[in-house]
Amino acid sequence: VTQSLQLLTKIPPSALQLEVSAKVLNTQGQLLWTQGKLEPALRTWQAAEQRYRQAPDSTGQLIAQLNQAKALQGLGLQSQAVQQLQAMYQQRSPTLQAESLLALGDGLLRIGRLEMASTLFKESVTLANQPTIRAAALLAQGNAAEALSDRANSIGKHEQARVYADQAVQLYQQVLQQPAPQSQLDARLNLLRLLPRLGRQSQAMLWPPKPNRIG
Repeated sequence: VTQSLQLLTKIPPSALQLEVSAKVLNTQGQLLWTQGKLEPALRTWQAAEQRYRQAPDSTGQLIAQLNQAKALQGLGLQSQAVQQLQAMYQQRSPTLQAESLLALGDGLLRIGRLEMASTLFKESVTLANQPTIRAAALLAQGNAAEALSDRANSIGKHEQARVYADQAVQLYQQVLQQPAPQSQLDARLNLLRLLPRLGRQSQAMLWPPKPNRIG
């Protein structure tokens, strides 16, 4: 990646050169991210966004912004990540918008804004036109419902907690119907944990639980 960037500096600036260098930087950011080097990844994605803006390439710019939000969340800078994602809320691409809403909801979930996170996850499900994104959004919506259930239980609202827990079960079971293996696995594990708490041990023994058999 570094060698590619060095070669690109010898090419006269053009829209194509800017776009290619932005893509190289985006790849470099991904490599840094996988290595756990979050701050360098953030700086690299910021540089990628600048080049995408100069190209101009609006789709690439949005992807770089989404990656920056991911890095900010990884660094524990939830408020900054939320601000970054809020600026991306109105997107032309349904796929990018669904991803943005999913990431924004995740940031809100981490700072305890459960109702708003749940709303964004639901909207992400509606917009998602790719099975993996839809499954991830359904899973996140289920996680939010489970968090709402835990919060209701902690303040003695046990009936409301049960309603939220049932919603979480339904959402996790919907994930099982999506062709997205990783999200399916996470949903199954969540069901194995949650169903016994609801007194539905027999359902928890099914692998996977039968869809649409909630009660």
